[in-house]
This record gives sequence, structure tokens and C-alpha cells, in this order.
Amino acid sequence: MLNTQSMTPQQLAEAQVRILARINFHGGIVTSYDQTELDQIQAEIDRRVAVEQLAKVTSEEVDGTTGVQNRVS
Repeated sequence: MLNTQSMTPQQLAEAQVRILARINFHGGIVTSYDQTELDQIQAEIDRRVAVEQLAKVTSEEVDGTTGVQNRVS
């Protein structure tokens, strides 16, 4: 198992590439181990995106911005 939480975005990408290269080397056969690692990496990426989006929404609530511009005709 990978320790994805301690990996930088670059390390996550490199791990994905290594797994995909291993799959390609074995003729495109995806083992359950490969799939588990890919799922784990994707889950960590999804988690980080969700945290970033939540932080953005929270900061918008704090400073009163919504990202929507009001137009006056």
C-alpha cells in the first residue's frame, strides 16, 4: 500500500505513471493490486480537491465574496 497522504502532487503523478507502465509491461493486464493502488491515488487526489474547494468556499463566506458579479444595466 502507498502512503499517499504524505506524497506531493508530483509524487502522486509519478506513482500513477509507474503503475501504468507496469500494467503496460504486462500486456495491459491490470491486477487487483494495481487497481487498488490506482484507486488509492485517485481517492487522495479527490480528497485534496475537495479540501481545496471547501477552503475556497469557506474563505468566500468569510470575506463576503461569492465570485458572482452583479451587473447593473
